[in-house]
Amino acid sequence: MTVQKPFDRILARRVIYRGHEYGLSLVELFDTEVRISPFEAETHSTRFVDGTIEITHTPDGRPTLLTRN
Repeated sequence: MTVQKPFDRILARRVIYRGHEYGLSLVELFDTEVRISPFEAETHSTRFVDGTIEITHTPDGRPTLLTRN
């Protein structure tokens, strides 16, 4: 079994994704997958956004970020 590692990990105060809004959350971005989970503890190598990020997808399915403050 292969465990896929995220190519980016972000902690944001507010996350908007597919019409849903999340409070303080950890976002993990993979090739074509997005995982959002509530913040529980600090994780090494995680960027922090003190504001809002909106996640969309490119035509080929890769997640992209828009940062709002």
